[in-house]
Amino acid sequence: MAEAAGLAIGAIALIGTFKDCIDLFAYISAARSFARDCEILNTKLDVEKTLLLQWAERVELLKQPWDPRLDHSGNHATVERILASVKRLLSEGTELQSRFGLVAASEDDDTVMAEPTISEPRMQRFLKDFKQLKLDGHVSLQKLSYTKAMRWAIKDKQKFDLLIKDLSYFVSRLNTVIPEMSNSIFSMTRDDLRALRSLSKLRMVLEASSTHEIVVAQIAENTIKERCEQRIIDRLWYRRIDDREYSIHVPHTKTLDWALEPPHENVEWDSLADFLQVGSGIYWLSGKAGSGKSTLMKHVFNYPKTKDLLLRWSDQASLTLASFFFWNLGTVEQKSLDGLLRGLLYRVVDANRSLIPTLLPNMWRQASLSDERNIDLPSQAEMQIVFDRLGEYQDVSRRFCFFIDGLDEYEGNHMDSIAFMEQLSKSQAIKIVLSSRPIPSCVEAFSAKPRLQLQDLTKPDIEKYVRDTVASHPYMDELMQENEVEASAILTDLVDKASGVFLWVVLASNSLLQGFASFDRVSQLRRRVNELPPELESLFQHMLNKIEHRYRNEAARLLRLCHQHQNTSNVEPLYTIGLALMDYHEMDVCRAPTFSRQTMEQKRRRCRTFEGRLRSRCCGLLEIQRPRAPDIYFGGIRVYDHCVDSTVGFIHRSVFEFLESPNVWGLSCLHIEDQTFEPNAVLACASLHMIRLTGAIYDMQRVTEVGLLFTDALIYCLAADRASTDALVPVLYRFQELLEDFASGTYRFPSSSFLFELANRQYSHVGATLFMVLPLAVEIGMLNFVRLYEEMNNLPLSGITRPFSLLVHAITRPSATIVKRTLQFPMEDMVTQLLGAGCDPNEPGELPTRGTGTPWYCWIVYIRDGRQRRLKNPSYALRVAHVTEDFLKAGVPHVPTHLFFGLTLDTFIQELLNSDPVKSHSDDPSLRQERFLRRKEWELVVDQGRCLRKLVDELRAASPGHQDTCHRVPSPSIEESESGRSQKRLKYS
Repeated sequence: MAEAAGLAIGAIALIGTFKDCIDLFAYISAARSFARDCEILNTKLDVEKTLLLQWAERVELLKQPWDPRLDHSGNHATVERILASVKRLLSEGTELQSRFGLVAASEDDDTVMAEPTISEPRMQRFLKDFKQLKLDGHVSLQKLSYTKAMRWAIKDKQKFDLLIKDLSYFVSRLNTVIPEMSNSIFSMTRDDLRALRSLSKLRMVLEASSTHEIVVAQIAENTIKERCEQRIIDRLWYRRIDDREYSIHVPHTKTLDWALEPPHENVEWDSLADFLQVGSGIYWLSGKAGSGKSTLMKHVFNYPKTKDLLLRWSDQASLTLASFFFWNLGTVEQKSLDGLLRGLLYRVVDANRSLIPTLLPNMWRQASLSDERNIDLPSQAEMQIVFDRLGEYQDVSRRFCFFIDGLDEYEGNHMDSIAFMEQLSKSQAIKIVLSSRPIPSCVEAFSAKPRLQLQDLTKPDIEKYVRDTVASHPYMDELMQENEVEASAILTDLVDKASGVFLWVVLASNSLLQGFASFDRVSQLRRRVNELPPELESLFQHMLNKIEHRYRNEAARLLRLCHQHQNTSNVEPLYTIGLALMDYHEMDVCRAPTFSRQTMEQKRRRCRTFEGRLRSRCCGLLEIQRPRAPDIYFGGIRVYDHCVDSTVGFIHRSVFEFLESPNVWGLSCLHIEDQTFEPNAVLACASLHMIRLTGAIYDMQRVTEVGLLFTDALIYCLAADRASTDALVPVLYRFQELLEDFASGTYRFPSSSFLFELANRQYSHVGATLFMVLPLAVEIGMLNFVRLYEEMNNLPLSGITRPFSLLVHAITRPSATIVKRTLQFPMEDMVTQLLGAGCDPNEPGELPTRGTGTPWYCWIVYIRDGRQRRLKNPSYALRVAHVTEDFLKAGVPHVPTHLFFGLTLDTFIQELLNSDPVKSHSDDPSLRQERFLRRKEWELVVDQGRCLRKLVDELRAASPGHQDTCHRVPSPSIEESESGRSQKRLKYS
C-alpha cells in the first residue's frame, strides 16, 4: 500500500474509473455471422481503446506526479465526468441493447472474442504500471459488479457505429480538456501503427477508422504506403550491393582533386566539371588496367563539389545521384546487366519513394495486396522500362546522374550494356559518368563523347605519392646527402616508368622500401627500378620470382587458395580468421587440430600474425580487406572487429587475370612442393573451423551465419571430391565431428532452423566411419567419396534407410535444399551410381515431405516437376531419360495407362519422341526455332525415347498385368510441404 498511499483519494478514484473503462472494452465483440465485418467492428472498438490508452499515457495517469493540469479542480472534475460517461456507455445494459443494438452473449453464442489490433502494447504497459501502484483492495477503489461479467455481442452494424461515434466524442473531449503538446497524439498513433507487422491488420485499421477517426485513418494510410515502399526497396537490395565500392581504396592524400578543375593546357581532355553542370549525355573515363579508374570514380562520386556542380544543372529540380561499381571477381549481381539495373533502381526508388507506384506498378500491386514476404523481382525487360520512364522527366521536376564504374568488367555481351547506356543518356533529365578500360567496344561507342584518359593525367599524383612514400623515407634522406643526383634519378625513373599506372608505382615503391630495409646502396636501388618490367603482368611475375626461396611454397599456396576461392561460385568472402587458423598449421588438413572457441584476443593475435606473414610472403599481391558490414561476425553477434572480421583478396583484378593466364601455374615461382595440397580441401576445413568459432548458437542470426559457412564447406567438399578424394577424407572426419556435436547438443539451434532438423536426424549406419557425412555427400554429388565409403566400411549402401534411403536423398536432396543457397550440380550421376550399387528403387519408406513412398515414386514426381525445363534443354532431357532407363533396368514397375499427377511413363516417353525439332508439338515459334538450331541434340533425345519405348514394351510383355504397390502422400511437388493434406495412403500401378 506504500505506493498507493502517496495518491489522493480523488486520484485513486479517477484511476479506478479509467481502469473500469478499459476493462469494459473486452466484453464487447462481434458475431461470426458478420464474416469479414466482424474484424472491422472489433477493430473500430480497439481503435477507441488505443486512443483512450494514449491519453492516459500522455497525461501520465499512473505516474507520480501526473500531468499538473489534472490537479486543476475544473479539469479534474471534467475528466472524471467524461470517464464516468464512458463507463456508463459501456456498461448500461438497457442502453447497449436499445440504442446500440447489442445483445447479451452466452457461452454458446457465435461471437468472436475481439483480438487486439493495435492496443495490445499500450494495454500491457498500462497493466504493468497499474499493478505497481498496488491499488487492489484499496477502500476507495470501486469494483465492477454484475456488469463486468456481462458479455455483449454486436448484432446491428449501423447502431454499433453510434456507440463508436459516442466513444470517439468522449475521447476527443478528454484531449480537449488536457490538450496535447508537440503533436503527441499523431506521433503516438504513428508508433502504434508502425508496430503492426501485418499489412492486413493495417488495412483493417484504415477501414475501421475511416468514418470516425480521420486522423487515425490518414496515419494508417501513410503507414501502409511506407510499409509497401520499404518492402519493395528491401526486395531490390542485395547483399553485395555496396561491397565493391567500399573495398576501393580512398585516393592518396590530396590527389585526384584535379578531376573537377579546368583541364591542363598541356594535356587534352574534356572538362568533367563542365559536363556535370551543363547538358546531359555520357562522360567516358578511360584508363589502362591499374591506372586508378575505380578510385577516381569513387572519389568524384563522393566529392562534395560534385553535388554542387550537379545542383547547377538540376536548378530547381530534385536531384538523384546513384552509383554502380561492376566487379568481374564478384557475384552474378556485381557483374551482370540485371545487377546493374537492380542496383541503380534500388538507389533511385530509395531516394524517390513517391515514384514507386508509377515506376514499379506490378511490385506495388503485389506489395499492397499481399502479406507474403517475397515479392517477385521485376524482369530485366521491366527494369529497362522503368529507366525509359525515368527518361520521360523532361520538365524541371527531376534530374538523375549515374556513376557507373568498370563497364569492361561486365560479364556478357558488352554491346548490351553499351546499348542500355546510350538509350538512357538520350533523356535531357539523365547524365552518366562511366569508366572502363579502352576495350574495342567502348572505344567505338564512346570515343566521340566527352572523355579523359586517366594515365595521361596522373603523373603529378604519382609524383606526390612517390614523394610521400619513398622520397620522405629517412634512408632516402641519407642517400640524398651522399649522392643527390643519383638518388633523385631513382625517383625520376620511378615516376617515368609508371606511365600513369598507379598500381605499378605502388608495387614498385614497395620494392624500393624493401631495399631501404636492406640498406641497399644507390646503385642497387637503381638496379631494382631498372629490373621492374613496365607491364603489369610481367611485373607480377618479376615480383614472384624475387620472393625468397624459403617463402615461395607458402606464397604459392596462399595465391592458389585465393585463386581457387575466386573461381568458386556462390561462396562467402575469404575470411582472414579462417586462413589464419589453417596457416598456423601450414595449410595441412591432417595436422590442423579441431579449433573450438577462442577469446577475442586469441583471434586478433592470429589475424595480426597472418597479416604480417601475408605481407612478407606475397609481395603485396594479396591484401587484407576490411568490409564495412560483413555477413558473418566472428567477434560477436553484430559486433564488428576490423581485425577478426576482415577478408583476404587480390590487390587488383589484374592479379587474378595474371593467374588465369595459360601455363602460369607451371612457373617455378608458383610451384607447390607438397603434391597432396588440395586448395578446396583446405578451404572446406577453414569453413568448418570458422563454424566452431561462432560459438554456441542461440538465435536465427547466428544460424544464418553458420548456414553460410556450412554451405561453403559443402561446395568446397564437392570440388575436392572431384580433384582428390585422399585429400578430402581428413576434412570429412572434421565434418563428422561437427555433425556429432550438432547431434549431442553442443550447439543450440532454434527449432525452426534447418540446423536443428539436421542435428535431430537418426541414421542407419551409426558407428560406421563417416556415417553422418554420407547423406550430405550423396545429396551434393560426391561420387568418389560415396564409392570409397562402401570400401572403408565394408557395408552395402543398399542397407541405409534412415533418415531416408540414399536414393531418396539423391533425388529430393532435403539437406541441400534447406541450406538457403543453391548448390549447382546435377544429381543424375549419383542416382545411377546408387542404382548400380544395388540400392532398391522399390524400397518403401519415409519421405522428406512427411509422407511415405519409394525412390521410384520420387523419381516420377521429379521428372513431372522438371517438364518445362526438359522441353527447353535437350541435355537435361537426355540425362533424365537415361536415369529412367536405369530405374527400369533395376526392376521398378512400369506405370501403364492412367494419369499419375498428370503424368504417366507413357506420356513421358511420348514427350521425348515429340522432341523432333521439325515435328515439334510446341505452339511456341521461338521454341521450335530453338529446337531446330539444336537439332542434333534433340535427335539424341528422340533416340533415347525410342529405347525407352522398346524397353517398356519388353517389360510389359514379360509380365502382363503386373502392378506395383507404392505408398505415398499425394503432393504437387516433392519439395513442397505436406501439412494440411490428406495422410491417406494411395496405391498406384
